[in-house]
Amino acid sequence: MLVRSFAILCATASLAMAACSLKYIYADGTTSIREVQADECYTVPAGRPRDVDTVLVVGLNGYGSVETYGKRGCRDLLETGQTPLKVTKPQIYSAYILSCP
Repeated sequence: MLVRSFAILCATASLAMAACSLKYIYADGTTSIREVQADECYTVPAGRPRDVDTVLVVGLNGYGSVETYGKRGCRDLLETGQTPLKVTKPQIYSAYILSCP
């Protein structure tokens, strides 16, 4: 019984930490994708911004929400919203994952 309870607890914890995909769609049509978790800050690939057109956070149960930042380390808030987020300030250095459904 104890082993079964522990297995259920571990399965529940892993679902709570479920990863999402953070996808950037750039103005030139290229994309980049990485696995992310909610409540974490992520720097754009290669550590420098490119003209981002759309940001998506996709989980098992749909789209999440995100904040975009103009500096590394999630400083200098640019935009926040539910994804897919059509970007109006394209020079993104980092993104903070608000929700990962």
